[in-house]
Amino acid sequence: MVTITNKSIEMNEKEIVDGVSEVEGGLPIDEMERIIETDEEEIVDNLTEVEDSLLIDKEQGKDYINQELYNSSQLYKHEADLISQINIVYTDTFSWDIDNFKRIYSENKDKYEAISAETDMPPKLIAAIHYRESGCNFNTYLHNGDPLGKPTTHVPKGILFDNFTDGAIDAMSKFEGIRDDYKLTSDSKDMAAMLAFAEKYNGLGYYKHDRISPYVFSGSDVYKMGKYISDGTYDSTTIDIQPGVYLLISSLEE
Repeated sequence: MVTITNKSIEMNEKEIVDGVSEVEGGLPIDEMERIIETDEEEIVDNLTEVEDSLLIDKEQGKDYINQELYNSSQLYKHEADLISQINIVYTDTFSWDIDNFKRIYSENKDKYEAISAETDMPPKLIAAIHYRESGCNFNTYLHNGDPLGKPTTHVPKGILFDNFTDGAIDAMSKFEGIRDDYKLTSDSKDMAAMLAFAEKYNGLGYYKHDRISPYVFSGSDVYKMGKYISDGTYDSTTIDIQPGVYLLISSLEE
């Protein structure tokens, strides 16, 4: 945070007065005051621009925390706290998935950005959810990984689209309220907000039972084991073999 103090302005005033007094013949007092007032305004404007720039830069970082959301949303705080506890990401274990995901994203970035433009959601988050749901298979629904062209049989059931983009826009649009709750936009880089969205997108079964979601954190040391092997069926000994949304998004930030 940039702080503007009276002392800094007073010092600048003194420099101006000293400089003006050196001018041969001097200047009228009212002209000197006008110069000082103008310079004070320029100082404030310039420092404000610097402060805004620093805040923008901070918000671009992966470790950025929205304090308002952190204080008001238990799920956002949950995700932010877990992010802060990550010491290890198992990039070697998931190297094939990471390389595959990065390749798919690079080759299909325009598709994800087109969906992002229609839904005001971060394209990297859309891609990460797509990888979790179906390994980025464009012949499946983003909703749940079921095959396109016939009604879905998994939650949400009964969805029918015959192309990925239209289906994906529908999937994201159903979560507009959650997007807005976490102040997400197409340009967002707030990792905790994206993970909170992903956790709600997948379902809050893990969170409600005080479990770490592999959908979000698989591939990091905060997740150990345990997985819903089907809708409503949890197995405490199963280890998720897919990278979670955190690792997937992080891989695109490298």
